[in-house]
Amino acid sequence: MTQETTAPPVRRKVTDTLIAISWLTLLGVMFGGYSLLRLLTEIAIDAHAEQFFRAGHAHAGILTAIGILYVMSANRAGLSDRATIISFLVYFTGMGLLSGGFFVHMALGSPGKSSLGTSVMAPVGSVLLATAIVYLTFRLFRRRS
Repeated sequence: MTQETTAPPVRRKVTDTLIAISWLTLLGVMFGGYSLLRLLTEIAIDAHAEQFFRAGHAHAGILTAIGILYVMSANRAGLSDRATIISFLVYFTGMGLLSGGFFVHMALGSPGKSSLGTSVMAPVGSVLLATAIVYLTFRLFRRRS
C-alpha cells in the first residue's frame, strides 16, 4: 500500500492562490498584446515606443509564466506559507518594476537617454528578481541535502 504525499490543505490553498494570481496577471499581459497590435495597426507610434512596448510586453509575459513555476518550485522547496508569500511578492514586485521600466521609458524617455524606467525601475526590478531566484535556488539545493 502506497502512501500518497500531498501538501497540507492550508499550504495548498496558498500555493493555489498565488498560481491563480499569476494566471490572472497573464490575462493582463494578453490584453497588452492586443493593445500593441492596435498601436501597430491603427495608431502610428514611433520606433522608440514600439521597441520599448515590445520589450516590456515580452518581459512581462515570460516572467508571469515563470511566476507560476516559481510558486510550484517554492512548494517543492518546502517553504513555509509565509516564506512562499514573501518570496513571491519579492518576485512579483521585481517583475512589475522590470517590465514597467520599459513602459515608463517608452512613455517618458527618449532614444539614447536614460529615464526613470531605465535608471531606477528596471535595475531595482532586476535586483528583486535575482534576490527571489537566488533565495529559491538556495532553498531547493538545501532541501536536497
